[in-house]
Amino acid sequence: MTCYKKSIYAAVIIGLARGILIIAEQGMIIDTVLNALAMPVLAPLGDLVDINREAVVTAYQFGNGLTNLISPTGGVLLAGLAIARISFGQWLKVIFKLFPILWLVAVIFAAISAAVGI
Repeated sequence: MTCYKKSIYAAVIIGLARGILIIAEQGMIIDTVLNALAMPVLAPLGDLVDINREAVVTAYQFGNGLTNLISPTGGVLLAGLAIARISFGQWLKVIFKLFPILWLVAVIFAAISAAVGI
């Protein structure tokens, strides 16, 4: 019975997070929140170092995605691991072997984005 409880708990967490996102999108507040929190900082930073804004956002997204693979506070990651019955320690052992490759791919694509940018 405990394994079902863990699966239900993880499913509820994922459903709740998705519900909040849907409400924010349908209420048309997600763009306002994103604009208030990230873009006013990233765009001028890119302008300051003479990198196009798209490349700055792309680099940010790569960094965010890679961080979410190893962050112990990521709700979706922990919920997914709970559903799959994989401990966070087991996950780290696997992902740290793959992480340098993913990082290198992200660096290459971010560099291409910066070089091709308008």
